[in-house]
Amino acid sequence: MAKFKISAPGRIVLTGEHIALHGKTFLATSLNLRTTLEFYELPNTPKNIKIEFPNVNLYQDISLNLVKPFFSLSNVKDIISNPLNLREYVRYLITVEKCMWTAQHELYSLEIFFFLLYYIAHREHLKIKPFYIKVSTELPVAAGLGSSTSFAVCLAACFVHWKHVQSGNYNFKFDDADLESIKTYTEFCEKSTQVYAFGVDAHVCTYGKVVKCRRTDHKTYNIDSQDMEEMEKMPIILIDSKFYHSKTLRAEQIMKNAVATDFDNILNTLELQAINMFRHLKKISDMMEKSILKGESISFDYVMPHLIFLTQNNQQLLDRYKLSAEAFENVCKIARMSNLAGKLTGFGGKYVFVLTPPHITSEQIFEFMIKLRARSFNPTFTDINCSGAITLHNS
Repeated sequence: MAKFKISAPGRIVLTGEHIALHGKTFLATSLNLRTTLEFYELPNTPKNIKIEFPNVNLYQDISLNLVKPFFSLSNVKDIISNPLNLREYVRYLITVEKCMWTAQHELYSLEIFFFLLYYIAHREHLKIKPFYIKVSTELPVAAGLGSSTSFAVCLAACFVHWKHVQSGNYNFKFDDADLESIKTYTEFCEKSTQVYAFGVDAHVCTYGKVVKCRRTDHKTYNIDSQDMEEMEKMPIILIDSKFYHSKTLRAEQIMKNAVATDFDNILNTLELQAINMFRHLKKISDMMEKSILKGESISFDYVMPHLIFLTQNNQQLLDRYKLSAEAFENVCKIARMSNLAGKLTGFGGKYVFVLTPPHITSEQIFEFMIKLRARSFNPTFTDINCSGAITLHNS
């Protein structure tokens, strides 16, 4: 019987999140706080699907007799072809046929699960058998770090991989065609179930690359990825600001700036910041790769100050244009006191990321930690530019 694990990263926006909707360049990358999916087929008796989503406190045993009739519907092709119809069917199933949820986050998780299960099973001709599935995450939920996309990528990857197993292909690694399918399924699901859906999230959580991109279609929110780089992993510190910067609030802030006479200048200035940051990140990544390959110690003194300045300046511009909040600036001020650079993580949420340059000393980190904890801020150490969706185990 099939048994495997899937892992997918989170996502942060390094810079440009406030200008992305205006067709300007922004940077996003994978975050090495990962969502992990465990899957295995169950014996045919009882004919159940068992799901566990502990981060949203959701545990369900669902009869296959409830799930399978969908595939026998006379209009199943019409339902599948229209995402609104599929979402309506899923909502009816999990609310009326069997009430499976009590809180909004449970509803949302079940919607994603059944939407992807039905859609991928139909498209890939997947045979639905009794199975157990558990999805847990290191990502804080609803914190603007891509937790919902990472969750959806794991589910899409699971069903794509399960189809391979059923066909006798036990390949441990997703190929390019698999990854493209996973990304496409995730995008389709998110656009159908979310009010705010940004295609770059699915790309980053699937492929795990740094992406420099811009939105080109104002109606469908398609993202045209212009640069994708396999950069070296870079350590960062995530700090909870304890203030939630909602997407609605961010949109209101942007609209207030839109009436300003220098709005275009604001957009262009922030875009230039994004382009320059990408260039410096690429330089640092190339130097790190060279250092690893040659086993030599390389000085970053001539390039890191520029990246720190760009990050600090970007946050200060957001503060000046009233696109930030006092809580974010409080964390960034502490970073500046330790000669580090911090910035909010973008697209809503409550976190600030702080770059930790390759040459930083343990004393600097220790000093920074003391200052953070003195203000009751709790840090999390992690990396950016990590791997995308991967299969961890197969049997």
